Amino acid sequence: MNILGSFTIVVAFVGATQAGIVINEIHYNSRPNDAQDEFVELYNSGDNPVDLSGWFFNDGFDYTFPVGTQIGVGGYVVVAKNPAALLGRYGLGALGPFDGGLSGEGERIELRRADGSVADEVNYQDNFPWPTAAGGAGSSMELIYPGLDNDLGGSWRSSQIVVLPKLIYLPEDGPGWRWRAGTSEASSPINAWTEASFVEDGTWVAQTLPIGFGRVGTQSFNPPITGMVGNYTSCFFRNEFEIVDGEVPQEILLRYLLDDGMVVYINGLEVFRTDNMAAGPLSYDDESGGSGDENNWQETSITGGAAGLKEGTNVIAIHAFNTSLGSNDFGLNIELLRPEPNTEADPEPSAGLVNTVFSEVAPPSIRQVSHFPKQPAVGDSTVITAKVTDPDGVASVRLEVQAVAPGAYVPAFLAKTTRALLSNPTAPRAENPAYEQNWTSRLMTDDGIGADEVAGDGVYSAILESRANRTLVRYRITVEDSGGETVRVPYADDERLNFAYFQYDGIPDYQTNVGTFSSSEVQSVPVYHVLTTATNFNQAVGYNGSDQISRDNYDARSEYNWNCTFVYEGKVFDNMKYRLRQRNARYSGSGKRSLKFRFNRGNYPTFRDMNGDKYTEPWKFLSTHKMLSSRSNYYTWGLFQATNHLMWNLTGTPAPYTHWGHFRIVQGAEEYTTQHVGDYYGMLLAMEEYDSRFLDSHDMEKGNLYKLISGRTNGKDVQRYQGAESVANASDFSTIINQLTPARDDNWLREQVNWDSWNRY
Repeated sequence: MNILGSFTIVVAFVGATQAGIVINEIHYNSRPNDAQDEFVELYNSGDNPVDLSGWFFNDGFDYTFPVGTQIGVGGYVVVAKNPAALLGRYGLGALGPFDGGLSGEGERIELRRADGSVADEVNYQDNFPWPTAAGGAGSSMELIYPGLDNDLGGSWRSSQIVVLPKLIYLPEDGPGWRWRAGTSEASSPINAWTEASFVEDGTWVAQTLPIGFGRVGTQSFNPPITGMVGNYTSCFFRNEFEIVDGEVPQEILLRYLLDDGMVVYINGLEVFRTDNMAAGPLSYDDESGGSGDENNWQETSITGGAAGLKEGTNVIAIHAFNTSLGSNDFGLNIELLRPEPNTEADPEPSAGLVNTVFSEVAPPSIRQVSHFPKQPAVGDSTVITAKVTDPDGVASVRLEVQAVAPGAYVPAFLAKTTRALLSNPTAPRAENPAYEQNWTSRLMTDDGIGADEVAGDGVYSAILESRANRTLVRYRITVEDSGGETVRVPYADDERLNFAYFQYDGIPDYQTNVGTFSSSEVQSVPVYHVLTTATNFNQAVGYNGSDQISRDNYDARSEYNWNCTFVYEGKVFDNMKYRLRQRNARYSGSGKRSLKFRFNRGNYPTFRDMNGDKYTEPWKFLSTHKMLSSRSNYYTWGLFQATNHLMWNLTGTPAPYTHWGHFRIVQGAEEYTTQHVGDYYGMLLAMEEYDSRFLDSHDMEKGNLYKLISGRTNGKDVQRYQGAESVANASDFSTIINQLTPARDDNWLREQVNWDSWNRY
């Protein structure tokens, strides 16, 4: 992308019913993390321009609008953490920088007027009912419509890829162009001619592209320009193109064949400048700094926000330059188009544009979804409740239910075969058609009868009958309003796909060939249930040698190929993924394996430490160790790792927190058959993962974080966190790995190594 120019306010759609300045888009979690493109967008939904001078944000981050800041009717103002980063990535100018940062886990953002009164506030979160893809998947969080209550999660969605087919706005060799010889400035002020409102005088001539003279590639000029040599070095061009309602693109593509240089404007905003043109304002008698590639078409991508694109008529203006008064050729041909959508790309924010999820029809808002009891026992019925509101009124609320019997687990995605995993580890897994089968539907009511406690309070209820022990009960909620609009939760960007509970009678006694361990004994450490299929689990653990993955196939070994449901303290974490870990001892023996689980975005558990206290940070990953020595093949019960890590932390060396857990793998119909056949999998050592939460929990600076892995020397392969302001090429890693040697002098060593931390280690 090659974008020059700046942007603060553009005019877009009108029609908001709630007048005022609205927090309209929030981008709080950049991807990649060092993009530093966090921003908050304001929209003026009122009938008059608003002077923002002295307005300020003081909750979430700190920023005061400078004197003279205006936001027009239907216009936007973007405030960025790093305006230069926003300009570089999206070609979008913004106010800022602001002090502080937007929390990746949610916080309150408050906008106040100059007199201190609250103009708007949003208390967002990174989990349901708020959009979850905005929490690090590339999306921003967009308000569906400016008139909605933007402090409700259901009023927001994650930004989407706008899937619009290719469309040519202005074809090559196209008509409709007007041009003017650069014998003087085209307007006063000097750039007024680039504006959509500019009225052309009699000096402008209508002509079809290409326009020029002399030999410019294979272009044929009809008629050619005459009189340019020795008289003027530039020409001015204008044309119009239409964007239909609801189809403002996030990106347009400018293709050009040019001799020699140019500056391009859309709706008065500079959007592109060829490399051979000097920076800053240019006059009619300036020249390009070199020849263009007149034999080959070039192209550049322009973001819609940078171009100030709008529904209706848009104006492109081009100031093209020759290399000198004596040059014997000059020419321009242009194509402007909306490119084919890249459906594989990550969604991006839409700052300065109509939100990608914009709709004048407000969908129902669903929140406060819960079930009681949290983990029902056999014989207990379960009450599902949800708060539902809609401006048009609620027509119906339906509960969809899928009961998954023990031993008949239904993963949402199919595991790749071992052969497919080895040949293409990162290929996406296929959806499991069985997941969408066997859902039953029933009505939820707000009539104060039966399970519903209070009539007309907006809380809808339904009661579900008891199921067999160890049954997973999944559920979703679909609401239709009086206008026929429907919505289903969890939303489409929520990786867990459904809500769920686990019908369970509790941990039984464990009978072994040396005695019986009581239920209370086996619950003296945290209990984790893992629901999966026997086929998937057997493939994952690799008891059959044909399912084992070579120790040097890092990509295949790192792939979370298998789906499961994880239950902890009665809470269900559904449709998550797992794999094995360890390099050397991954497949050693025929007993337990070291498992690793990845939880879904926005649904991270907070585990308990050795003392039973909750950790300060939730865990995105759960890494476990089978507690078998990798070299001597005897059980250590995790004492080596747990003791070392405990001592390191006690002496000020950050090390992963550890605790023991009792794992139960639900893959068969019966909970217990014999000592080694049934749910009981035994104890594993849980270990904290090296990631951003590790840095937070150990009060470390948010710099680059790497995890050493045997055989891997490329820092990007072992990087676990990218610091927002740290080097992005892993050069800090390679410096330490390759250059930290005894031959280094004291000054270099002091600069590169924190010796206080090193000595404690």
